Formats: sequence, C-alpha cells, structure tokens
Amino acid sequence: MSDLRESFRRQAEALGLEERLQACPLPEPILVEADALERVPAYIAGQGWRKAAIACDERTAAAAGRRLQRLLEQAGIDAFVAVIAADAAGDVVADEASLMELLLAAKPAGADVLFAAGAGTIHDLTRFAAYALGIPFVSVPTAASVDGFTSLGAPLLLRGVKTTVAAVGPAAVFAETGLLQAAPAPLTAAGFGDMLGKLTSLADWRIEHLLSGGAQGGWSAGVAALTDSALRRSIEQADRLRGGEAAGGSQAEQGGAVVSVQAEAEQGGAASGVETLAEALIESGLAMLLLGASHPASGAEHHLSHYWEMELHRAGARPLLHGAKVGVACAIIADYYRAIVAAASGKDGGAGSGEAAAAAAGTGRAAGVDAEARPGAAEGAEPASPPSRKSGLAAPTYASLPPVSAEAASRVAAAAGPAWSEIERIVGSLPSGERIRELLALAGGPGSPAELGLSDAQVERALLEADRVRPGRLTLLRAYNEELRKLG
Repeated sequence: MSDLRESFRRQAEALGLEERLQACPLPEPILVEADALERVPAYIAGQGWRKAAIACDERTAAAAGRRLQRLLEQAGIDAFVAVIAADAAGDVVADEASLMELLLAAKPAGADVLFAAGAGTIHDLTRFAAYALGIPFVSVPTAASVDGFTSLGAPLLLRGVKTTVAAVGPAAVFAETGLLQAAPAPLTAAGFGDMLGKLTSLADWRIEHLLSGGAQGGWSAGVAALTDSALRRSIEQADRLRGGEAAGGSQAEQGGAVVSVQAEAEQGGAASGVETLAEALIESGLAMLLLGASHPASGAEHHLSHYWEMELHRAGARPLLHGAKVGVACAIIADYYRAIVAAASGKDGGAGSGEAAAAAAGTGRAAGVDAEARPGAAEGAEPASPPSRKSGLAAPTYASLPPVSAEAASRVAAAAGPAWSEIERIVGSLPSGERIRELLALAGGPGSPAELGLSDAQVERALLEADRVRPGRLTLLRAYNEELRKLG
C-alpha cells in the first residue's frame, strides 16, 4: 500500500517546508490504488465512526456510492446514499438548493461522517456540509477532474454569484484507480486543463508578490516548487490520458460512469497516465493546504472560468466543466499577458508574436515554463531599469482578444518599477497560447472558446471584468484593468 501523503511530505521537507507541515495536518491516508475502496471500512472502524452519509449524484452513486455503502454495511457500519438531484437541465450544481438537500439528508439521520463520492461539485457540497454539521468528511474521487479534492474552500453559487466559502478539508482520500480510468473522457481532459492552469496561476502568484512589494500573496518558493512539480508530471502524461468513457452530452461536472476498464496496454498507457494526473491534482491541492490559500493554483485563468460560469448560470445555460474552462482560459491569459508586456515595452505586435512568443514556442519549452524563468526560480533575479515605452495599441494575434492599451500597460510597468524586468521574464517564460492549446488537444480536451460554445464577446467581457470576481487577488490582469478603468 502506497500512501501519497508520505511521498508528498518527503517532497515538502526537502524544500524546507517542515514548519508548514507541522502547522497543517494533511489527510491521512491518501491512497491512489486499485483497491482503495476496499480499505475504507477498516479506516472508518478505526476512527470510531458508526454512521456514514455518502453524497453523490445519480452517476457516481452507480459508479461508487452504492458499492461503498455495501462495503461499509458488511463491516457493520450504518451507511446510506444521499443522491443530490440534478436540475431541470440534468446537471448537479453546487448551489443553495443542492447544499440544503445534502444537509437535510445528513443531519436528521445523525451521520457522524460524510463521504464525497464524485467529482468537484460533489466535493464542494460535501466539504461545506461537513463544516456546517461539525463532522469530518472523506474524499472518494470518481474522476481525475479537479485539484480541489483536498481543498479547505468550497466554491459555491450563492444567488448566482461564485463565492468561495471557508469549509474543511477531507480527513482522508481514497481514490480507486479503476474508477478514475473509467470516468468519462471529458472529465479527465478537464482535470488536465485544471493542472495546465498552474502555468498562469504560478506566474500570477509571483507577479502579485512583485507588484505588492511582498505585502500580498504569501509567496513561498517551496510551495511554488511543489505545484510546479505536479504540473510538469501532468504535462508529461498529456498524450496518455485518452481513455475511459467517451461520454457526450453536457459538460456539467458529474462523476464517472460504470464501464469496463480495458487493460493498460489496450488503452495506450491511459491507465498510468490518469493515475499520474490524479496524484498531481491531489498534490496541487495539498500545496494549497500548506499555504492556506489558493494562490499557487488559481490566478486570472480561474477568474475567467468563474466569470463564464456565473454568466452561463444567469442565462440559464448548462454549466461547463471547470477544468475545461480553466484550460481554455489559461491559453487566453498567456497570450494576453504577453500582449500587455509587449505594449508596455513599446514592442509592435501582441500575444503569440515577437521574440517572447518565439522563445516560448522553442524546443527547450515544450513542456511549458523554462527551468530558470519559472516563478519558483525567479526570486533571485537582479532587477533592471524599467523598459522604454510608447503609446498606442498592441493588437493580439488571437482574434478573440481585445486590443491592449499601451498607456494602461505602461502605467502598470511604471508602478512596478525595477520589478517590471522580472515580470517581463516571468511572462516571457510562459508557453504561447498555441502551445497550451496543443497540449489540451493531446489530452482530448477543448482548446478554444468556440469549442466551449463561448463567443468572442464573452471572452472580451471576461478579460475586462473577471478580475472583479476575486477583488482581493492582485493578478496582472487586475493591475492592467485597474489602469484601464482609470483611463476611462
């Protein structure tokens, strides 16, 4: 039996994060293995818990919930399945109605532990319900779809507004590899998109540190390195993730379905690829736990995703997978940031063009951020004089992006002072949007807004307004938009 918790702890200790580990209890155990669910009853009995409520949706009840119920009951533990109802469109949404449904199922029954048997939405609902009831919860992921399984925060739709609410992390994680491999292929691709988002979130985190003079963001090179390591292992598996159920229909965030799992040789390595992705997603979540905040894994790309989610909800449209939106947004933000830097530096051209884009697409950057310029390694860089600037507009080559104001971009650079040279280096180290879309396609996921059904107008609105989703987070997008608003 291999416990991911211990390997993560060793990585963190090697990076000098002993104090953070002592202050932050990690879930125990964290198992990603073939018979993970079989180990749950002994764990529950050892904790002294006697009544379990298993939160799931219809699909994950069939995939894992009812089997888990049988295993617990066979061990003499009272267990029941709480199936969260889908909305009129057939989707389970993490909103007030779903949350109340789970609370009303668990509290009267006297459950002393909750299980989240599903993907991201089920986990978000369960972690807040556990917090509200004052009881622990156990994570049983049914798809490698998000990095929030171990999160302390629950992103909920409250009156149509995406709000991250403080909750509790899981006491333990039991991820069964057969379930993960059998999950619908779009969910796995979404998990890869969520991991790719770390390219821009790590950049934004370092940029926040630089723009605020170290006053915001709580920058930790060690935590950044943990996230970066998980990101790189995911990228290495990009072409090994196709597999599972090729499910169609809505991209709403549901769990895995019951399908037979082919041998790894028949899936072209998909089995081990999905397992590696799942471990990386969990480790990304653990890095956030150590920091006590989501900065390593959530930047402007997540703010675009949340903005689109709220806009679709208001329009009565079906939701899109979180990670699918994040992956597409990551490519957009990478290009947009390059355009902002180019405009501030007085260079002609925009996202995906010029020297920075050519360098980012070079053979040495096939996996993303280069080893020297990535945010986790940039803090020792010597500052240089601010670059020269000129007015005008830099027009990104990606058609959906609005033109960048050179004046607004120059104001950001001026406010950054000597730190701007490092910000230029960080942005220049990002892979181009084209390269990010290639990686998303390798994993079988969407790469463009059009593939998600999003219009150019929706992309432009998000770029101009999404920074307001998290007003306390100082991304490069927020810094630029604040200057743009001042210009009227």
